[in-house]
Amino acid sequence: MLFRGIAADVGSVPWGNISKFFMGRGWTLNAARKVSLLICALCIAPVSFAALTDNVWVAVALIALASGGHQNWSANLFTLVSDVMPKKSIATVVGIGGMIGAVSGMLTDFALGQGLDAQEMHFISGCFREQVCCIW
Repeated sequence: MLFRGIAADVGSVPWGNISKFFMGRGWTLNAARKVSLLICALCIAPVSFAALTDNVWVAVALIALASGGHQNWSANLFTLVSDVMPKKSIATVVGIGGMIGAVSGMLTDFALGQGLDAQEMHFISGCFREQVCCIW
């Protein structure tokens, strides 16, 4: 758990400067943010294999990589709002976005639970479950 937490911290602060790095190289704000978000998404994708590995440390590394990518995604997404919205509306937009994310997560979990109960599938690993939600 400590390793995952440290990876999330590293993903939030140092990796959060990836878009700044690209902008310093002359990239536009739009391109830098989009490439940063793509890098984050690519860091999150391999977590699906954590449930398939027999090596605990490989699983820990994959989960830590996903945690860092997720934190970086969050940092970039919050900064993206401040880049494109007027100063007076930033807090409102972030709050509404967080609420929609939380409610959609609850509804997705409920729908997935109903679907698994209907098919009498009582155990699916968390990583696989998240992938099913994304595809579904």
